[in-house]
Amino acid sequence: MVKYVTLGNPTYNLMSFVRSMQINYDIIISNGVVSSFFGLLLSRIKRVPVIMIPHGISHLQPQYSKMIQKCLRLLETQVYKRGTRVVFLSPDDKKSFVTKMGFSPANYQIIPTAVHLERLANTSSNIKTEYGGINKKIIVFAGRLVGVKGIPFLLRAMRYINDNTVLLIVGDGPDKDKLQTIVVEQKISSRVFFLGYRRDIVTGK
Repeated sequence: MVKYVTLGNPTYNLMSFVRSMQINYDIIISNGVVSSFFGLLLSRIKRVPVIMIPHGISHLQPQYSKMIQKCLRLLETQVYKRGTRVVFLSPDDKKSFVTKMGFSPANYQIIPTAVHLERLANTSSNIKTEYGGINKKIIVFAGRLVGVKGIPFLLRAMRYINDNTVLLIVGDGPDKDKLQTIVVEQKISSRVFFLGYRRDIVTGK
């Protein structure tokens, strides 16, 4: 069996790095540029491969100052050129990376996000029944409720989408109150549902 260690959210990357120094594994999986930086360090120290998953371009996120954006741009350029493998979730994901970063990682692979089809088999009809009827069209957003996700654009677009469509927003975050205000302003309260943080999301596991 292959043992692996996963590095993720920047808020605990340093702690993950320290803990990862104390255990043995065969491969490192890192998500985002900061965790990939620590993953690269671990890869050199432990002499094991590191698989990096960018999940977008950090230096273009508007919440960062220009100085931080410049530092992230340098870090992204150096880190993603040195990964054992850089994984993109789709051809468009890879194309977007190349357009924004100006280079393509030499060792990349496209691996779509896995979905457990058997667990999804009866989910669609149950959701439609719970949120408006079996004939409804369902749009789902799942993620943090923060500005960089662009959720206000999705909410305002709902005014121009057929009334037979409902939007489920799965997740939580600091922008929740602001988003709920937009829903009221756009008069779409009957078609938008905030489901909060959920642990029953179907994944590929």
